[in-house]
Amino acid sequence: MMDRITNISRIENDDHFYPVTTFAGDRVYIKSELSAPIYINGNLYAMINLDSLEEDAFDESDIASMEFVSTNIQIAISNQLLYQEKSRMAMFDSLTQLYNRHYFNEQFEQMLQKAKRTHEHFVIALFDVDDLKTVNDQHGHVMGDKVLQKVASDLLEKIRRSDVVARYGGDEFVGLFYNAECVLIQNKLADIQEEVKQTPIKTNESVIACTFSFGTACYPYDGNTMAELLEVADQAMYMNKRDKERN
Repeated sequence: MMDRITNISRIENDDHFYPVTTFAGDRVYIKSELSAPIYINGNLYAMINLDSLEEDAFDESDIASMEFVSTNIQIAISNQLLYQEKSRMAMFDSLTQLYNRHYFNEQFEQMLQKAKRTHEHFVIALFDVDDLKTVNDQHGHVMGDKVLQKVASDLLEKIRRSDVVARYGGDEFVGLFYNAECVLIQNKLADIQEEVKQTPIKTNESVIACTFSFGTACYPYDGNTMAELLEVADQAMYMNKRDKERN
């Protein structure tokens, strides 16, 4: 593995190298090469190469310049990747890969302002993963995390790309569905609810149900603020949970 800048001179009749054709159609040989690896977090990320048709074309000053350039490129790429990772962490829940509560709150405010301007409506949905405490107590928190991940993954797979689903805290998720009819969203979530129920997590010892309850509220009919809408959705969610328990 190359871990430093290399300065290579090649000879024209070396069978290991091939001629290149210029834009003018001439066949020429690269006779000198200066290469610098770019490592990010200990892994080879890229290479910088300078080629010359002259033998021994690069000297110590060229090597020093290449070291300066490659070092600064490594720093710039590392900083950019770190920024991207921090930006992602600021938006997403690390366990479920859903958006986090902070990002959801921002999206809600943007959607609320847009709905006010355009006189449109949107649906907010509240989800509760059923019996997660029982799963944690009987099978451990690792399995409880897997249940959360599966429900989250199934929701993401079946909603529109324009919809926003976030982990709101613990075993609760929350969703935003812009310019959507409440009844249609309720029917869609009921279908997803049934599909998730039909695909439990199976282990050598047991079959672990992955189910959720949900409730919805529609702006502006059920409220004009997040608190009002969440209260209506929360009440509907517990009605949904009680209905499932009775059945």
